[in-house]
Amino acid sequence: MKLTILLLTVGFLNVYAKGVSQTVSFTGEKVPLKSVFNSVKQQTGFVFLYSGAVLQVAKPVTVSATAVPLETFLNEVFKNQPLKYTIKGKSVFIAPKPASDGPPVSNVPANVVSDSSVTIRGRVLNEKGEPVPGASVTVKGSTKGTRTDGNGDFALRNVISGEYVLITSVGYETNTILINRFMGTRSLELSLKPAVTKLDEIEITVNTGYQVLSKERSTGSQAQIDNKLLNRSPSGNILDRLEGVTNGMLFTRRKLTKEDVNGSAEIRVRGLATILGSSSPLIVLDNFPYEGDINSINPNDIESVTVLKDAAAASIWGARAGNGVIVVNTKAGRYNQVTRISINSNVVVGDKPDLYYSQNYLPSATVMDIQKENFNNGAYFLADFQRIPLYAELLQKLKDKLITQQEFDEQEARFREHDIRDDWSKYLYRKSITQQHALNVRGGGNNYRYMFSAGFDKDRQMYVGNEGTRMNLSLQNTFKVRPNLELTGTVWYTKRKSQTNAVLSSVTNTKGSGPDIYESLMDENGYANPVNIQINRYKYQETFPTANPNLGMVDWLYRPLDEIGLNDNRSNTSDFRLNGGLKYKFLTHFSFDLSYQYILSINERTSYHDVKSYFARDFYNQYTQTYVPNITDNKLHPVPLGNIMEYPGAGQTNTQSSRALLNYNQVFNTEHSISAIGGAEIRQSIATTMPGATLFNYNPDLLTSKTTLNFDSSFATRPSGRTTIPTSANKVLGRTTNRYLSYFGNASYTYKDRYIVSGSGRWDGSNLLGVRANMRGTLLWSTGLSWDISKESFFKVKQLPYLRLRATYGSAGNIDPTQTHDPTLLFTTINTVTSYQQANLNSAGNPSLRWEQINTLNFGTDFRAFKNRISGSVEYYVKNAKYLLSDNAVDPTTGVPSTFRLNFSAMRAWGYDVQINTKNLELKKFSWTSTFIFNASRNKITKMRDNIPTLDNQYFTLESKYLEQGQSVDRIYSLPWHGLDPQDGSPLIYDKDGGVRKDFLAYWNGIKKSDFIYAGVTVPLYSTSLMNTFEWNGIAVSALVVGRFGSVIRRTSTGPGVEFTSLNFPTYNMDLLKRWKEPGDEKFTDVPAKVTSANSLSQGASNQAQLYQYSEKLIIPGDVIRLQDVNLSYTLPHNLIKRWPIQSLRVYGYVHPNTIIWKANKDGIDPDYPYTNYPDPKSYSAGLQVEF
Repeated sequence: MKLTILLLTVGFLNVYAKGVSQTVSFTGEKVPLKSVFNSVKQQTGFVFLYSGAVLQVAKPVTVSATAVPLETFLNEVFKNQPLKYTIKGKSVFIAPKPASDGPPVSNVPANVVSDSSVTIRGRVLNEKGEPVPGASVTVKGSTKGTRTDGNGDFALRNVISGEYVLITSVGYETNTILINRFMGTRSLELSLKPAVTKLDEIEITVNTGYQVLSKERSTGSQAQIDNKLLNRSPSGNILDRLEGVTNGMLFTRRKLTKEDVNGSAEIRVRGLATILGSSSPLIVLDNFPYEGDINSINPNDIESVTVLKDAAAASIWGARAGNGVIVVNTKAGRYNQVTRISINSNVVVGDKPDLYYSQNYLPSATVMDIQKENFNNGAYFLADFQRIPLYAELLQKLKDKLITQQEFDEQEARFREHDIRDDWSKYLYRKSITQQHALNVRGGGNNYRYMFSAGFDKDRQMYVGNEGTRMNLSLQNTFKVRPNLELTGTVWYTKRKSQTNAVLSSVTNTKGSGPDIYESLMDENGYANPVNIQINRYKYQETFPTANPNLGMVDWLYRPLDEIGLNDNRSNTSDFRLNGGLKYKFLTHFSFDLSYQYILSINERTSYHDVKSYFARDFYNQYTQTYVPNITDNKLHPVPLGNIMEYPGAGQTNTQSSRALLNYNQVFNTEHSISAIGGAEIRQSIATTMPGATLFNYNPDLLTSKTTLNFDSSFATRPSGRTTIPTSANKVLGRTTNRYLSYFGNASYTYKDRYIVSGSGRWDGSNLLGVRANMRGTLLWSTGLSWDISKESFFKVKQLPYLRLRATYGSAGNIDPTQTHDPTLLFTTINTVTSYQQANLNSAGNPSLRWEQINTLNFGTDFRAFKNRISGSVEYYVKNAKYLLSDNAVDPTTGVPSTFRLNFSAMRAWGYDVQINTKNLELKKFSWTSTFIFNASRNKITKMRDNIPTLDNQYFTLESKYLEQGQSVDRIYSLPWHGLDPQDGSPLIYDKDGGVRKDFLAYWNGIKKSDFIYAGVTVPLYSTSLMNTFEWNGIAVSALVVGRFGSVIRRTSTGPGVEFTSLNFPTYNMDLLKRWKEPGDEKFTDVPAKVTSANSLSQGASNQAQLYQYSEKLIIPGDVIRLQDVNLSYTLPHNLIKRWPIQSLRVYGYVHPNTIIWKANKDGIDPDYPYTNYPDPKSYSAGLQVEF
């Protein structure tokens, strides 16, 4: 066998040698090359194949040869020619030579070349198989060329076989292909390799939701978060994954209170440019606005996120883009891609919260001392419905000799040693556990591509009784019906279920309700203890049912631990989303996109209360009527004792959107490039709320209830009042329809790949706005310039190989969807007295209602320096917003509310965005990179009507409704603080002559606005982040540090009279331990002394407290630097997994320590969580990512 192969090989080589060893004789001077070919053909029989363009560049031949070998002769002929030859069989292929310093020619077989021209179609991909938009596709040595679109596709007409086509894009090596006539019969897939000096930022493409552009060819300001950066965090909320890594985006949680530590953060993109309108950025999901719950989106389905920040980038979204735009792009399959299966699974474990963080508690012994003093002063047992603390009851029992001194001492000792927060931590909180599992399958062939994903999350929250699940399914198919026609269909389905059965909110509330600090949730025998959660009812509920047995009332006390499992509050949310699209390419440079989206969201809630629950027992007892002989049970108890099922009412939203879009992309003479889009969009959203129902005596097995209740009559209720039996909290069928119509266009012109001019225009209309048709719409526009100065011949800075300057100006808009141009009524219940339908004036109507408008000016520069080791951008922006909605005073005789919202006000916002990326160290197996982000943002109201009252506490709070021209929307005021009176420890106040005053009430009522002190702003002016990433042999470690500076916080405190003014539920604070007690203390403390008697009103206690609580003394700095997270991952080397059908395997861990590295205040307050009961607990995550 081996001998046969050897003989065949020798035979073929011999035949080949005979063919190329034929001799040629020719003599001529300046002979056309074609004549030489004809002579050789006659002598040898070899056929020369070439294109007409080849002969146009050929030089005349001067040669003299006699019986020389064919190859020797051809070498002499082509020695000075711009051409080359290739011998295959009896054919000689002629083609242009590549430039001596040019890139290598792709390995594309030449096959057979003819004089005919062809149309070349294909797709340009990077080394990862991802489309490269904006790549140049040009014929070498000619003016013919084009650019790839957002999918990397291109079409180039009239390319002649034998010509070379160059594919170039910034950050990649040039790819050169030799064209043959067969290339016009199929779609090509061409790849670009990264340039050696490429930085990651060069790969960035910008998806505006309408088109995909190379960032290098965009004049606007964007922040791009790729898939790798998104996957640093395991958070189930896609927006949480952007925190700290997105340039120009601020997350603040200072409005969160009490237990709402995991509530949604306020997000600002480049500060604030509205007063009462929505400040949230517009979210665009797969090219359409998304108004659903962001928690319905599975982050594992997301490929990348682009944040559009300035007018040139965001104005394409027009009147809804004033607060910035977050464009979310989901994953998709690719043509000619083998099936890829990826699995990502992780678990996140969170610590219990630090319940000793809040300052709004006092030690048990201190609280008991206060209550004992109140008891001795006769402050308790003054009314039937008064709340009596347990310790006061114990004192009363001792006084009435119902218990012995020893029994009293033992119980008192237990009270003093106990802290109810330990019970909360033991019984009501737990470690949170969140599981996330995701499957993704994608691939494609020549004419189709697909993607299927499935996700399942299970969240066991830290609150006992709260948990939820989320299931996501999606299927995307794209078919290339013809080379220029593409159809896409996508279906998404999300199902979220949640249970909120925690009882902690009723017992951990630090102000206004809740048990005393020394109380216990469980007694020494293991039985649940009752606690007081309702003002003035505890004593009544404890004694009245047993004192009146003929009423047949049941136990009326609330025991938190017994409530666990007796209530079931559920919420089910279903989201169905259908997308369809058509893309048709024609006339080489044009394409037409038609897309449609349908969204159906359904939310259903139910609340089931077992007959043993406090909710059911309270209902039964409240409606118990006065006993009279022979009264029937349904008259004595109009509400039966049984299970109760509440249906608050389902909500449903139907949204339909459709868009027609025309794209145009063309390159002229290799130096001029035009990219443009134009189209129209229509959108309708219908939100429907269904009336609810309350079912009494409900049977969960039979799904039946008692329906013969008297819902029309009013009944006396206990302990006081009169009302009807509620049928539901929501008795109204509501429907809201919003419609939007838009026309838009965007174009950019590029010259020599260094000068770019862009412009856009959009008209938006809505049925929400003005009565007159010309006020229902607004025209918004933008323009931009870009100059790649580093490509100029005069720019010779070796250390700065890339420098680009950008400038944009344009307008975007905003709207408050709660405002209407027509008066609207909200019909409510039937009046129990008149039996007539009642209605509330929901909106007085504003016929001049219009869009808010934000005009933005942006200057930016992008750079790379020192062999691309340093790159980044620096930007300065100014936003001028006008026609802003603000509250304006209204004549009270009109019958409408005292304030009315008009598009009257204006404001200005300005700031800086800086991002610097560095390659600090690059070795063979080790690298260290850093990303630094710095943002600064301020705002000021430039136009506002002065309709502010003389004095209002809202001046001094976090969220003030009273704003002033010339001040920031976020500003906060204080009252001046002069210290404490050394005689009695009260706040010092002075008259105009400098004398000390004691008339606190009169002084408070006489305070003028000019007396206020500007304290600062409550939102950070500056935010920064630094992420360091270290990689070594497949191990990667990254740590993110964030900082926020330039804001202030009004910390909570106590004040005089707290012991007497809030007897039911005192508002305590640790500052009470620092208050003034004797002369000289004023040198060490600013906490006023307590008042001397329960008649605190006569001493102006409440005014003293206000003077202190709203004083400049309680303003503290909000500056903080914290370690946000640490990510550790290990990617196994391929040689360890090659025995399995695995492409890659990565294990990772993530820690969210939430550790404060430094803070400016010394008061033990976390500046990011100043008003919650505790800061965000630490969490730890571990996961596995596998790709097959």
